[in-house]
Amino acid sequence: LFGDWQMVLAAYNCGPGNVNKAIRRSGGKKTYWEIRPFLPKETQGYVPAFIAVNYVMSYTAEHNLYSAIPKKTFLAVDTVSVKKQLNFSKISSVLGVSEDELKYLNPCYKKGVIPFSPDEINTLALPASKMGLFVANEDAIYNMKDTLHSQDVLSTQETMKTHTVRKGEHLSTIAKRYGCTVADLKSWNGITTSTVKPGKKLTIYLYGKKPVASEAKVTAPAGNNNTTVSGKFKYYTVQKGDSLYKIAQKNKTTVDELKRLNNIGAKYSLLPGKKIKVAAI
Repeated sequence: LFGDWQMVLAAYNCGPGNVNKAIRRSGGKKTYWEIRPFLPKETQGYVPAFIAVNYVMSYTAEHNLYSAIPKKTFLAVDTVSVKKQLNFSKISSVLGVSEDELKYLNPCYKKGVIPFSPDEINTLALPASKMGLFVANEDAIYNMKDTLHSQDVLSTQETMKTHTVRKGEHLSTIAKRYGCTVADLKSWNGITTSTVKPGKKLTIYLYGKKPVASEAKVTAPAGNNNTTVSGKFKYYTVQKGDSLYKIAQKNKTTVDELKRLNNIGAKYSLLPGKKIKVAAI
């Protein structure tokens, strides 16, 4: 219709009628840049923005711009529904996944606690390689003593504060003052730009002082008559329903130590009756 891609983009944005109107107002000019002053304000910025994006996509390497590489691919992560309230410290101590990685995979749980409600389903995202270990030790994880007591959790509940922007203040300085991030401020207040005008009221959510987590205590099952001593090692006979975590608790050791003593890799199977090393003598 207009014989020029830039004119076509302008027509796509504001409609052919407005482009024809701009042509008439410009005295019959037929290029985008000549009729630009007569186009709607949004269209005056639309075509340059389109050109800029096209340039950036075509010449990223020349400007040292590269796509962010995710820490985990989609196929390397799996999810499971939780049956009780869980905190990240429990999961981390049993599965050997750092709390930072759990936070990265589960950004919706900002307090490191996965709530439970019979009326909704909450899921936990884990590295796929750890899913089998979680399922095998799920009951034990739920039954571990919480590292945060209920009153401590209550003390971390958020409180809302209103901040009036003063002259000379920026989002970064406000965020630093309240111990949050610029992204938090934008999200809480529906801000899309990086500037705020003096006098604007911002909603800010504050959290109580986070308590120091006490060491998780797990009570080991009383009595263990399935161990034997031979040579330089103490051995345990695997029972039906056993997992590395349960065996570690029964023998007052760790999962990592069991793996080291028995050269256990990521994939393993515990067959009832099999003897495994639980300690060096």
